[in-house]
Amino acid sequence: MAGGVPRWSAGGEVLSPGAGAASGHVMAVSPDGGDPRAVASVPGRSPILAPDGGRVLYLSGPWTSTALMVADPDGAHARTLAGGGAPAWNGVWSPDGRSVAFVRDTGATGAVFERPADGTGSARMIARLDVRVQEVDWTHDGKWLVLRTDNAGPGDWLESLPSAERKECAMSRGLLAYFPDALAALARHSVRHNAKHNPGAPGPWARGKSSD
Repeated sequence: MAGGVPRWSAGGEVLSPGAGAASGHVMAVSPDGGDPRAVASVPGRSPILAPDGGRVLYLSGPWTSTALMVADPDGAHARTLAGGGAPAWNGVWSPDGRSVAFVRDTGATGAVFERPADGTGSARMIARLDVRVQEVDWTHDGKWLVLRTDNAGPGDWLESLPSAERKECAMSRGLLAYFPDALAALARHSVRHNAKHNPGAPGPWARGKSSD
C-alpha cells in the first residue's frame, strides 16, 4: 500500500523503491526477470511513480516533520503537497493520477486526507479515527479508500466523495436514524451466520460460503 510495496506499471513492469543509498530511486523490472533499471530518482524516500509515469510522490525531511512531495521523475520541479509542520506520510496516487491520499496522525488518532495532485486547492480530511492509521490505498475504480489501522483486524473502507456529496449522504441522517432496527437485525444475522460458517473466528461473516 505504501511506497515500500511493489506495484505494477502501466507497461506491465514491477515497480519498487530502491534500498539504502538508492532509497530515492524507483526501480522497474520485468516480471520475467532481468536486471532492474531506475525509472525515477528523487531526493527523498518511499517514492511512488504516478500511474502515467510522469511524476513521483515521495517523502522528505525528518520523521517528526515529514513532508509529502511531488516532482518530475528526475527530481526537478519538486513541490510540497502536504506536511512539514504537521507530518504527512504514506501518500498514494489515485488510479487516474489526479488526487493523492495521505495519512496524518497525532500518536493516538489518525486522519486521512485527500488533495489534488497538482497542488491546487487545499487538502480535505476524509476521516478521523480514534486509532492510528498505518496505511491507505485506493480501490482500482478510485471510489473507495482502504485503510490499515492499529486494530490488527480487517481493513476499513472509506468512500471518497466530494464534500457536498458526503453531506448529502450523511450516515447519521440517511442510515442510522432511519433504519436502527434493520441494522440491529442485520448485525444479529451476521453474527449468527459467522458462528455457523466460521466457528470460533471473528467476523465478518464469510457470505461466499452460503446463500442463506
